[in-house]
Amino acid sequence: MVEITITHLTGARRNAVETFATLPLKLGRAGECQVRFDPEQDAKVSATHAELRGDGEGGLVVVDLGSKNGVLVNGVRVDGSAGVPNHAVLEVGAGGPRLKLTFQQGASAISFSRLRAPAPGSAAERPNLRTTDETPAYQEADLEPTTRSAPPARGSNAGALIALAVVLVGAAVVAFVVLRGG
Repeated sequence: MVEITITHLTGARRNAVETFATLPLKLGRAGECQVRFDPEQDAKVSATHAELRGDGEGGLVVVDLGSKNGVLVNGVRVDGSAGVPNHAVLEVGAGGPRLKLTFQQGASAISFSRLRAPAPGSAAERPNLRTTDETPAYQEADLEPTTRSAPPARGSNAGALIALAVVLVGAAVVAFVVLRGG
């Protein structure tokens, strides 16, 4: 089993994180796509733009599904299909949204598809993104500017809300396992 984490670096869903445990994954604006983009704000993305598939050896392949604006892997345009290295940056349509793809073999059997959370840290705290061969995929300055939110006020309930969310997710996992009989 492969677990794939997709971090939206730019576009309408910037900072969203999704985790998937099954392949193939369609990328596009259509309702049938597992990785969806905003039809108005992400105009470079076709309805069914591309598909991520397993390569049979624990890696990923991206297939352009005849999109108008193409697909780029680490800045290189894909002609038909191409291998996707771990930690690669996928650009969905030249000048379109950029995604960071991270995957690992043998992931947990319990996984939530379409899990969304903000990317960790601000852009200033994250180092330049790098591909697996340690060459920069692009510089941090190429990304859309990040808006900074004010830190929670002293005495706020942010910590309590996070703890409650962790407890609720844990309870959901236990209920899922119990109901599945495992």
